[in-house]
Amino acid sequence: KGSIALIVTLIGVGLLIVGGVGGYLLNQYRKLTDFCVKYLITRAKVNSLALTKIDITLPIQLENKSDLTATVDGYELDILVNDVKVSEAYSNKFVEINPKGYSIIDVNILFNPLQVLQIGLANIADLLNNREQVKIKITGNIIGLKSVIKIKKFPVTYETNLAELTSDSGEDESTCE
Repeated sequence: KGSIALIVTLIGVGLLIVGGVGGYLLNQYRKLTDFCVKYLITRAKVNSLALTKIDITLPIQLENKSDLTATVDGYELDILVNDVKVSEAYSNKFVEINPKGYSIIDVNILFNPLQVLQIGLANIADLLNNREQVKIKITGNIIGLKSVIKIKKFPVTYETNLAELTSDSGEDESTCE
């Protein structure tokens, strides 16, 4: 009887440990997938703005809400102007994000407005004079978000206009709640 009680106690303790570790990992997975992406509009830098080249660097802050270190292998993004794909942005730069911490990646948005004319976006010169009319959308994935658990692709989308990106008084925007 004593050995049966010991076996039952050990099995019970083992199940509690497995359940506790499993519950902790599930909680961390939920926090990791509740990844926060903040677009730092106030730090956006217009490198050049001309009829033949628009070059903007948009810092994106990534927040890790989990208790575990997370890593990002890079990003793959499409850049759209007035719903026309004008460029792609790729990076395979490894970024580590500390538990309950932040890291910033710079996304370089580069395209030639004259090429945009060739793919059907009319009146780009007029639009550049009215920057509110130049709608910019960034959509794609952060690649290889991982910790104990790996998420191959984390989708991100951001919409703004050229006036907001080039304004000194813009506000940062976030997917965080």
